[in-house]
Amino acid sequence: MNKEKRAAGKTTVDVGIAEEWNGTAWAEVGDMTTARRQVASLGASSSAAMIMSGNPSPKVVVEEWDGSTWTEVADLGSTRYAGGGSGTTSLGLSIGGGAAVSLVEQWNGSTWTEVADLSTAHLTGASGGSGAVAIIAIGRSPAGATLNVTEEWNTPDATKTFTSS
Repeated sequence: MNKEKRAAGKTTVDVGIAEEWNGTAWAEVGDMTTARRQVASLGASSSAAMIMSGNPSPKVVVEEWDGSTWTEVADLGSTRYAGGGSGTTSLGLSIGGGAAVSLVEQWNGSTWTEVADLSTAHLTGASGGSGAVAIIAIGRSPAGATLNVTEEWNTPDATKTFTSS
């Protein structure tokens, strides 16, 4: 499922391979249905994970891992690549990304819903959290400038907010 592209003397590879870490080594476990790069992910175990978005051409494709195979599930509401992910396969977030730089969508186990915008638009970043609580450290703006911004997602009592620090 590898797809190699050459542009301006550079080679990029869209990869659909999934590997699992067992504490000692990596082992290939299954190919995604859509080969791509610059994805976001979420999940809490080796038998429950999701891959979202991707490049080339920003994507809405979301695939879920059940421990043995990837299955395409409900698409994101907006195309994007890179960005961040947080949470589990029953409650998760897709945070920002290349084509929808400030958009946050929440997964409830069957559908994606736009729930907020980041206060700082970004292209790339690192993220983590539980889905109800998430944090993203933003690394690059859409214009390519380096950013030093951290935002937190908090859903106590169904109140959804992003705060910047």
